[in-house]
Amino acid sequence: EVERMIGESFKFAAEDLKARQLIDARTEAEAILKATEKAFRLGGHLISAEETAAIRASLAALESARTGEDHRVIRAGIGDVEKATHHLAEVLMDTTLKEALQNKKLSDL
Repeated sequence: EVERMIGESFKFAAEDLKARQLIDARTEAEAILKATEKAFRLGGHLISAEETAAIRASLAALESARTGEDHRVIRAGIGDVEKATHHLAEVLMDTTLKEALQNKKLSDL
């Protein structure tokens, strides 16, 4: 009886871990989707049409993966969005820095 209970506890632990990984991946995917849409609103006009298309494609793939049951597929989609948005993030940071430093003297910093 004890052996059966131990076996079941391992089985349920593995299922619980899998469910947790899926929930975590879906939550992160949702945050990435929202943040990327916000970044588009702020700086989508600063990148090329090709980059925009690549980002949109990666977002669509992540949205599709997010509804699936495999956390590894979702994580791969997150990685693809991160790669596709790398330049957009750089452009947004550069723009923010330029705006923050505009009309500032070195002595002010």
